[in-house]
Formats: sequence, structure tokens, C-alpha cells
Amino acid sequence: KLDEAEAHFRRAIEVNPDLAVGHCNLGIVHRQRNKLPEAAEAYREALRLDPDFAMAHLHLGTLLLQFGKREEARAHLGEAVRLDPFDPFAAFNLAVVLRTGGKPAEAADQLERALELEPGFVPALVSLALIRATSVDESLRDGPAAVELADRACSLTQHRHPEALHALAAAYAEVGRFADALGVGGRQGVQGL
Repeated sequence: KLDEAEAHFRRAIEVNPDLAVGHCNLGIVHRQRNKLPEAAEAYREALRLDPDFAMAHLHLGTLLLQFGKREEARAHLGEAVRLDPFDPFAAFNLAVVLRTGGKPAEAADQLERALELEPGFVPALVSLALIRATSVDESLRDGPAAVELADRACSLTQHRHPEALHALAAAYAEVGRFADALGVGGRQGVQGL
């Protein structure tokens, strides 16, 4: 009911133009409608009204990441984590920015944080398993941990999540279980592992 939600948020903003949460929620509606510039504008307005609004930082940061504006995304996601250290999604999204920005150790720290907060967070399990299985930084590699993380992600998704299966295959390869690595794709019908 996006039309109804948008009408309510617009009415709330009309009644109270300084309502940061109203602007942020309007941004969420815009994003769901794929009106990305309007979403960014709404999140920015929410932050103008309340610079310490963690949820607006999170949403703007993830949107900026989608636009490829990595440094600006990193700043907003870092603020989201600082302002709400108990949000696993903020930690995960900051990890994505850090990993794609060539900072795998910092990314691993954020993924660990996300998993402490939400142990069954499959995207974080997969991402950390891949770092532990494939990082060029030997200090980050830990094959047994990668297997455990990927196996947990596969169990949680009933072995139907392609990225979790890919991570499990990479983890098996890291610990020298090459037949098992090849078998992950064959058993589940996943190609290209």
C-alpha cells in the first residue's frame, strides 16, 4: 500500500515539516518505487533536521553505495554504526563498503559485529566465510572458520542459496577438501562453482 503510506507520510510532514522520521519514511517509499533521487533527497532532508538519525544515515548510505559513491556511503554507514552500534544491518552494509574498497580486515571486523548481533544473518555469514576462505591477506584466512560459517549459512537456507553454496565450495577448497568443493555445485545444481 505504497500510495497510502506516501499520503500519510506527506500529511505528517505537512503538519510538522521538521519531522525527520517522516522524511526518512517518505524516502523509503520512494526507494521502493525506484525513485532513487527522490529517496536520496528525503534522506538528506531527514539528516538536515536530525544529523544523529541513525536510520537515515543507514538508508542514505546504502543508496549511495548503490549509486557507486563509495566514500560518501562509507561516511554515512560509519555514522549509522556509531549512532546505533546494535544494528547488524548497518554493520553489514559498512562491511560491504569496506570490502569493495579494499579494506578486508575492517570489513571482517564489521561482519563479526553483525554476527554477534544477529548470528543467523546469512549475508554476513556468507561474506565473512568468503573473506576467511579467499582473502589475499593470509592473516584473514581461516579455512576451518570459513567452513563453519558457510555451512551454517547453507543450513539456514536449506542448501538453496547460491552465494552460500559458493562460499561453502570456496571454504572446502581452502581446507583442501576439493572433492567436497566440487560436489557442492553438483549436488545442488549450482553452476560455475
